Amino acid sequence: MSQRLFRYRRVRLPLLVFFAGLTLIVHHAVRSHRQNLDRQISLVSQQASEAGAQISGMTQHLFRKNLPRSVDLLLSYASVSPDLEIGVVIDAADIIRHSTRQQWEGMALADSPFAGLASPLDGVRERMEGMTIQDPSGQSLTGYFPFWSRPESRTKGVIVLHYRLDGAILTAWNETVHNSISQTFSLAAGSLMFWLILTQWAASERLRRVVDQARTLVDRGEKPVPLEGEDELAQLSRSFSAAAERIEETELQFRELAAGIRDVFWFVRNERGATPLVNDAFSRIWECPAMELLRRRWSWLRRVAKEDRRKALEFIRDLRGGVEVGTMEIRLVFPEGRQKWVECRGFSLAHQPGQIRAIGGLAADVTERKDIDRRLMEAAEDERMRIGLDLHDDVCQRMAAVQLKGGILQNSLQRAGLPQAELAAEVSRNLSEATEIVRGFAHGLAPVVLEAEGLVPALAQLAQFIEKAFGIRCWASCGVAGIPLDATATTHLYRIAQELVTNAARHAKPAGIGISVTRSERLLVLQVSNDGIPFDGTPPAGSRGMGLHAIRKHLDALGGRIFFKPSPELLGGTLAVCEIPLPPEQTDPNWTPAI
Repeated sequence: MSQRLFRYRRVRLPLLVFFAGLTLIVHHAVRSHRQNLDRQISLVSQQASEAGAQISGMTQHLFRKNLPRSVDLLLSYASVSPDLEIGVVIDAADIIRHSTRQQWEGMALADSPFAGLASPLDGVRERMEGMTIQDPSGQSLTGYFPFWSRPESRTKGVIVLHYRLDGAILTAWNETVHNSISQTFSLAAGSLMFWLILTQWAASERLRRVVDQARTLVDRGEKPVPLEGEDELAQLSRSFSAAAERIEETELQFRELAAGIRDVFWFVRNERGATPLVNDAFSRIWECPAMELLRRRWSWLRRVAKEDRRKALEFIRDLRGGVEVGTMEIRLVFPEGRQKWVECRGFSLAHQPGQIRAIGGLAADVTERKDIDRRLMEAAEDERMRIGLDLHDDVCQRMAAVQLKGGILQNSLQRAGLPQAELAAEVSRNLSEATEIVRGFAHGLAPVVLEAEGLVPALAQLAQFIEKAFGIRCWASCGVAGIPLDATATTHLYRIAQELVTNAARHAKPAGIGISVTRSERLLVLQVSNDGIPFDGTPPAGSRGMGLHAIRKHLDALGGRIFFKPSPELLGGTLAVCEIPLPPEQTDPNWTPAI
């Protein structure tokens, strides 16, 4: 129905207007032609009257002066008019005395080809008034103008001017046709404009319906109803509806796929203010409804531990900048004190290099794995403590006893004057050195000083052990009056420093190693520098990288991070920097990361 109405409005209505206007133009042309013809005949009649009156007056004067041949000159002037067919001067006996055609002079009017012009002559002579008469056929007009040929004898002559109306009729037709063509073109232009307006209006109306379809799909998610017809907008509408169906099918498949993923799948356009899309796993892991993101798109960050918010924001920033990111682990904190570990991976979608269209990723709950790692680390730490204590309390004591016996043997051999006394002394010295090294290993495995005196003396003892064990100069410095960490966190920090120093001593071949601990507003910073072979944090080929793996496990427990860079204070070498967030009570309580 709407399509038929559209066609009627678009085609038939302008045609109807055109034909109605054309009918009016034809009617107006007929009337206009009559008026133009009457006007042209009136002009010819007026011309005949003026010429006849002038010639009759001059002819009467010339006849008085007895200058009849000058009348021919007057008639020659009158014959200049293209419409004048014949002009004659007739005397009282109806004899042609003068004519525009000399072959008729002296001939009776009744014998000439214009005998039909004689009937009004008597009436004109009687009234002595000029007159013009139009032929009943409308093809000619004749003017009769009397004059006194001989006033003394009271004889009357008549001047007859016969005009053809072909020129007047042609002029009238030309005017009529010209005006009709102008009006027809104006009508055609108006009808075309009317058709364009109707077409534009109808197209706008149908285009509005297509836009309404899009709004219906976007706002309410309903399937749009395509337009009827075969015009371009109807085809566009059907294509749009088909695309909406395919999008709906794809979205359904995507939702089914996302619903089957146990991890959080998230996706967001790389635009300011864009709301992220997440699957149902978000509500389970974050323990808050996904609809909350529609009201506050950054509400997910409120669950993230304050120490990890900066890391999470840098992760999002790198994704939006097209930077390739690795795996990130953050902690979610809940009101009752529980926390979850979440492992995040991300990806970026780009139109072309440098233009990121959208970002997304996966977030998996790894709390259980973290608990297992923590228990393994605790078990390993307990095993280290046991081995360290066994070395210290058993092996070291036995070696000390052997060293003592070696000293007694040395004294006995010296008193007996035997040369083996020197060998016994060397054995005693070697046992003493070995005892110190084993005691250092025991202190490294079971840092009793760490528990008794704190991190700073423990790091100093670690530096002394490295010097004895590897023959490398090592020193430790601390710019913090007190380490604001609990015993467990302090142990993790010590193990990180121990692993970094040991790795540097074994692999970098340095001349010196430095350990320092400093503090900023929100971070505790551990730095280990060396002047040996540079290292960028990537394990060499063929290496299992267990040392870095262990360091990252300890840092995960502390919520910290590590990075390597060239040492700015040494000529060559590497500076390893570990940043550990301080507990909330040790930082500014009003500080929160910018969102």
